[in-house]
Amino acid sequence: MKLTALDPFPTLQTERLTLRAFTIDDAPQLFLIRSSPLAMQYMDSTPFTELAQAEKFTLEKIKDRTEKKGISWAITLKGNDKLIGDIAYWSISAKNHRAEVGYSLLPQHWGKGYMSEALRAVIDWGFEKLALHSIEADINPHNTASRKLLLKMGFKKEGYFNEDYYFDGKFLDSELYGLLKPDFYTIQQSASDRQDPTHRSYMTQCISLGKIAGENKEPPVGSILVHGTKVIGQGLENVKASQDVTGHAEMLAIRDAINKGHIDKLSSAIMYTTHEPCIMCTYAIRTHKIPKIIYGLDVPHIGAATSTFQVLNSKHVPYWEVVPEVISGVMKEECMELDKKYR
Repeated sequence: MKLTALDPFPTLQTERLTLRAFTIDDAPQLFLIRSSPLAMQYMDSTPFTELAQAEKFTLEKIKDRTEKKGISWAITLKGNDKLIGDIAYWSISAKNHRAEVGYSLLPQHWGKGYMSEALRAVIDWGFEKLALHSIEADINPHNTASRKLLLKMGFKKEGYFNEDYYFDGKFLDSELYGLLKPDFYTIQQSASDRQDPTHRSYMTQCISLGKIAGENKEPPVGSILVHGTKVIGQGLENVKASQDVTGHAEMLAIRDAINKGHIDKLSSAIMYTTHEPCIMCTYAIRTHKIPKIIYGLDVPHIGAATSTFQVLNSKHVPYWEVVPEVISGVMKEECMELDKKYR
């Protein structure tokens, strides 16, 4: 681990943000965050009531870096040095090459992607410059926004602790997430892949099929199978009309490819689909050893990648030799609009 990376202070730049060192002048802005009931809702710590508390907190964060216990960045917008949030490795375990990350942001800046931008930069610095082996995050289980952010970065749930934390007269639960370097960079590559014009072209075809399904009063799901540059199978949701629970777009795309004589090509094909495949469809996907799945919209209640079951990602089923590569979020906004229109 390279603790020398902490000195001099590593200012980080992203597309829209500057992550810089704290100064005592940041205390008033930090007080706005730490005294806000909305910002503190899932912090599980007592909100500040006096500016002096924010000043003390700021000095502690500066001291942590000098003592190599942690490092905190003030998040600012480029062209405006005023703090809008903070992000930190609250504690650094040099022995274990591990650090815990935490963050906060003024509520008026929520929903703009700033924390994703900041966290991505801090994680990259942690792995590349500080030489961390793993990063952890501990969240309140009710903090769905934070969970979504961590999963987006490649974190995986490592534990759930029942009533392990006492605050404000109550015992609270905690969720622990962890991130390894390969998982983070795999996610970043997937993010780059989302902009691939070839992927977008094929996803446009899926959306067109989904629109037809929606107009037929079916869930607006469309799917195609591509081998090389040729579409070898396609399907659109047909559960209601056929009264067949297996009439999912992905299943029908596989059947279409088989009916056209392409069963031998499935193990080297790519499946595109507007929505995350469900567990049933994933059984067929993995049985036919389809090696790559590209989809637009997460379906966390039954999806095989993001739900509790995560069958699509499982490496522990012996008779499935291939764990498909999964790229999610391709044309996500367009798929979301499709879903809103026809659901």
